[in-house]
Amino acid sequence: MDEDTARQQAAEARDAFSHSSRPPLALVPSLVSALAAGVGVALLGASNSGWVHAAVFVVGVLLVLAAGALPDILRKRAGLYGYRGQVQRDNLVFLICAVVLAVVGLNATATLSTIFVGIGAFVAIFYFLVLRRQFGTPR
Repeated sequence: MDEDTARQQAAEARDAFSHSSRPPLALVPSLVSALAAGVGVALLGASNSGWVHAAVFVVGVLLVLAAGALPDILRKRAGLYGYRGQVQRDNLVFLICAVVLAVVGLNATATLSTIFVGIGAFVAIFYFLVLRRQFGTPR
């Protein structure tokens, strides 16, 4: 086996593993999920008082949960169950970040609310790229 054939077969093996662990989603589900994640994070830090803050916070949590569940639902429809390897560790990091953002968002001030809008925009862009396999592991 020459060097070019070995590289080609290694690339095919990496692509097969990559598609089975985190296949790229179509454009519309990726966009919907990313927007739900971004808006949800922005709502986590919305600074209001009393029941309005609680209601907005709950809506933000529900949007973040929906953004995480949509790719799983689509994977199950495609016959893929569970995550393994690096993707499983990446998902654990995403979960930890979401919990930290929720805890910080509980005591958000007006200044921090503005920062949460920026964080929400960043989350939407980043999550869209991860779902479309343009960024992240494995690739």
